[in-house]
Amino acid sequence: GQGAAPLQSPLRRAIVDEPTLQAYWPFEDLENSTQVAAGIPTGSPATAVAVTFEEDDTLLGSKPLPELTDLTQLSGTVVGTFTGQWQMDWYLRLPTAPSGLVTLLQTTCSGTGVTWIVDTDGVNVGVKVYNAAATLISSNGSLASSFYGGWIHVRLFAQTDAANVDWTFVWFPVTYPATSGFFFTGTFVGSVGGVTGWSIPPDADLGGLRMGHLAVMNAFNLDTADNAATGWKGDT
Repeated sequence: GQGAAPLQSPLRRAIVDEPTLQAYWPFEDLENSTQVAAGIPTGSPATAVAVTFEEDDTLLGSKPLPELTDLTQLSGTVVGTFTGQWQMDWYLRLPTAPSGLVTLLQTTCSGTGVTWIVDTDGVNVGVKVYNAAATLISSNGSLASSFYGGWIHVRLFAQTDAANVDWTFVWFPVTYPATSGFFFTGTFVGSVGGVTGWSIPPDADLGGLRMGHLAVMNAFNLDTADNAATGWKGDT
């Protein structure tokens, strides 16, 4: 007989329905995949080196997600329309706090802030923004409360504010019932531009990290798919 196509995960269905979505990689690829498939027809696959796909099935609203290694390299290209704002939105799980500084995600943009790095050292989590001359133009961070152990939903978003760019980094545990999150902000003089790509560089040292559902939106501080992450638990 003919098999039915497998149902998409709650998270994937919720994210794809978001009108502001510009690019999306679910990371629900099958074991032995050699790239990360795009979750929308207009997207292109992300390159993937040393990634163990279909490894972690503990995010309720998702199909199994990959585990990264110390040798992992990932990179994706974003082609989208951004109107003075952008938002990176994804899920990650660091089972244990790292013993040194690790890069969780590097985002490239067309604005004054060309390179945005989210990192953590096992105690704090931080964001650093560099211009085209590789000069640090903005940075902030805070204690990495509730950042390790379980799944967290993380967001980095930025928008134009007159002559400045205002940005915020937010994270909160994926739990039901939902709990409040944590955040910190920054600002710098310049234009926000749009997202052009993202990567996890080979020196990120992210062995053990699980991640998935990386979405890029033409939005600022948009709440997306929160209930979907727990498999719509509590919804009737």
